Amino acid sequence: MLEKIPVGEPLEADDPQEEEEEEANYVIVDGEKFSVTDIYVGDSPEISCGRSINYNVFENSKEAGKAARRYFEEMADHDPDELRSIIGDEVLIQWGLGQHAGPGDTPVKSLEEWLDLWLNNPEDHWASYDGDEVKGKISAPLADKINIGHDPDDVEVDVVLYRR
Repeated sequence: MLEKIPVGEPLEADDPQEEEEEEANYVIVDGEKFSVTDIYVGDSPEISCGRSINYNVFENSKEAGKAARRYFEEMADHDPDELRSIIGDEVLIQWGLGQHAGPGDTPVKSLEEWLDLWLNNPEDHWASYDGDEVKGKISAPLADKINIGHDPDDVEVDVVLYRR
């Protein structure tokens, strides 16, 4: 579950403190710097840069893969009907018979094997906009807010981003 944390009210031209807060939360993608307007913290931190630009942010691909696997594992535990609708009855029957099957390009023999596929392909889940993982940077204060570790002297932190 994601929890929205406040970023600040719209900037007033003559309020330097609010301007500093807004400037402290930014992301750099493809060399372009965007102010972050909304922050959602949780297992898969999400930021919004306005204009319908939203990213899930992770320390690296490995962490994104673990989070994607956890997402579907929790779905299996708490909302099995939804997972069933994603995977499909035919695939579940094939797995029950010990045969290779699966949604997607890589057939596997079980739910556990299917969950493990997310470890190496997190973009298939997180990057619903374009299917791409993007390397970028976020400001250190933003990294602190979304619990991404970094050196205390860092001004910016390397991350991977997935556009939603």
